[in-house]
This record gives sequence, structure tokens and C-alpha cells, in this order.
Amino acid sequence: TSQEYIPGVCYVDKHPQPSSATDLPEVIKKHLGEIDFESVQDIVATHETGDLHYAVYDYMNKEMILAIGKTDAEGEYGDEGKACYRPAIKWKLED
Repeated sequence: TSQEYIPGVCYVDKHPQPSSATDLPEVIKKHLGEIDFESVQDIVATHETGDLHYAVYDYMNKEMILAIGKTDAEGEYGDEGKACYRPAIKWKLED
């Protein structure tokens, strides 16, 4: 994808691929070493990615989070309708 390699992190930015944009790797590196579900929510909101949805998987702990966008009757997201600005739901994948 022409993105910077960040050890231990798998990501694809919101731009058409291949992309050499630096905005997502920069915000990821800000949280490097302490990436958890809370920091991922900050990364997603800062990068403003995830209009319709976003999902993050933690395979080591068998957990995931999912946020889903919300539109009005005209199909518009409004101020806080994009998934990246909405609360995420956390699941234990063993359940």
C-alpha cells in the first residue's frame, strides 16, 4: 500500500490505494506501545475514517470492537453520525 511499516501493527488508511499519505501512520505512532481499544477509538476519530463502520480485532485477547454509523432519512450522517464519532461495542469472541 506504500504505507510506512510499523512493527506489530496492521493497517490500511482511508485513501485510495496505493497511498503514501502520512496522516494515519503519524497518529498510530503517537500511541505506539500503548495501543488498546481506547487509543484505537482516538486513532479512528483523529484520522476521520469509518463513515459506515469500523471494526478492530484483538486476536490475542479474543476481543473485538465495532462501531456503526447512523444516517438520517436523507442518508446524511450529520455531526456525529459517522462511525468514527460514535461509541463502539466490545465483544468477547469466545462468547
